[in-house]
Amino acid sequence: MFQIKCATTHNANILLQIDNSKLAADDFRIKYEHEVVMRQCLEADIANLRRLLDQTNLARCDLEMQLKSLEEELACMKKKYEEMTGLNKEVADNTECMQTSRSQLTELQNTLQDLEIELQSQLSKKAALENSLAETEARYRRMLAGYQNQINMLEAELCQVRASIEQQGRDYALLLDIKTRLEQEIATYRCLLENQDSKTQGPTITIQSGSLSSGSCPAVPSSGAQSSCGSVGKTAQCK
Repeated sequence: MFQIKCATTHNANILLQIDNSKLAADDFRIKYEHEVVMRQCLEADIANLRRLLDQTNLARCDLEMQLKSLEEELACMKKKYEEMTGLNKEVADNTECMQTSRSQLTELQNTLQDLEIELQSQLSKKAALENSLAETEARYRRMLAGYQNQINMLEAELCQVRASIEQQGRDYALLLDIKTRLEQEIATYRCLLENQDSKTQGPTITIQSGSLSSGSCPAVPSSGAQSSCGSVGKTAQCK
């Protein structure tokens, strides 16, 4: 009788462990889904940063092309200025031509001065943009490195979660196997007790859904009890 109570108590403990394993598996599944969402958000942020870096590179190329165009225009203006200087010498004897040339030269000088000022402004803008670009690239590199570290950590945690889920599955299968064996043992006990009851005409023992309810029942034959304890011995100690 004590052995039956021991097996029943142990069976209830195993059912409780199975429920706990199901709850733990649900917790791991929720955590896994949360980690997947976080990883997708990080990947979207990295894609946006890369797209912004590409746009910055395009802007830098455009500014370099504008600077090159301004430098060519400045060289052209300098050449024209030199040509006008030569013309000044050639028309030194002609007052009207000299006056006209001086007017043109003044205009060209003003234009050249304006272009030089514009060139200095563009060079300053270029230097500022290059500094800003360098700072932006450094900042984005740090951000990308940080996101990559987070991704690596999340991937490692995801592997651990998957391994834990697989272990929970194996534990659950083992518990189901133990439950099946216990149910078989309970069925064996019931057959033995029914046979004993039919012989002794004593009080009956009813076994339902893996639980025992009994009054004063006769002792189970020693051979049957030893066989049952041998089967349940992997999960509980029979006394």
